[in-house]
Amino acid sequence: MLTEGMSAASSDVEFDLRSRVRAAVADAEGVVEECDPARDWPDVETWLHARLAYEGEQTFALLADRTAEVAAALGREFGGEPLPPPAPAEPPDVLGHLPPRDAPRGARRPLAARSRSLVMSGYGGLMMALILPRFAGVQLPAWLILTGALTTALLLGGATLTAERRRLLETSRTRSKARVRNDADGFLLVATKHAKDTLRHAQQHLRTECTKRTTDP
Repeated sequence: MLTEGMSAASSDVEFDLRSRVRAAVADAEGVVEECDPARDWPDVETWLHARLAYEGEQTFALLADRTAEVAAALGREFGGEPLPPPAPAEPPDVLGHLPPRDAPRGARRPLAARSRSLVMSGYGGLMMALILPRFAGVQLPAWLILTGALTTALLLGGATLTAERRRLLETSRTRSKARVRNDADGFLLVATKHAKDTLRHAQQHLRTECTKRTTDP
């Protein structure tokens, strides 16, 4: 009964911990999608660590409950009081090994490449406004053609700048999500080890108590 009870407790605890971490990661990625990580990452990281710490506390509480249930079942098996559960283990600092890091940012292209894209966009706008009326056989005043050419160049240049900012934002979000998953994996590694060590210690303790019950007159 002891081995079966502790195996079931271990399975429940591991499933609970993984489910909680997965939900925390999904929520964190949703937060990343709604913000600019280059600006808001410290707040996101603080929230993520607090959420993971809370989920760890809930899983460790479940571990204690499952251990107490096994102790009570063993006590009933022996026809007496529940076996005394082991002293609760001191929870580890499951996030202390994660180093503080700067906000993830998108990698800017070299200045020459950005300038070339901007110039080419503006040049393309000028050419469109100057050449299209001729192809269409439309005679327009020179001032109107020039105004249209400048307006088109500005619009295309602005679109290029907007696309560059969007690219940087998406890159920053992608890197932030990878960092969220990395922090969650680090937390899960430490929390899982603590849970397994605690369950192993509890099983040894309960086995000792069972031996005492069977040998005491």
